[in-house]
Amino acid sequence: MRKIEMAVSMIKRSNNNKARNMLINIYKSGYADGFADAIQTMDKVIKDTKGIGKTLESRIEQTLLEEYNNNPIIKISKEEANG
Repeated sequence: MRKIEMAVSMIKRSNNNKARNMLINIYKSGYADGFADAIQTMDKVIKDTKGIGKTLESRIEQTLLEEYNNNPIIKISKEEANG
């Protein structure tokens, strides 16, 4: 989590919009790639675990999506996209 905080701090301090956008895009790409890999792994684990039905699986997926959307870098990029 410390790396996320450092990246957010660096982006917030950046006065150069081009540099800031570059940092945001680099981080978003890496975060999205990692998130996709994690989702695939978790999906397999959930499906292979006895006792987890469709309802619980759906709740877990919703929680993961909320966590992704609450990431500080994702929030910054959404704010910038909205003006």
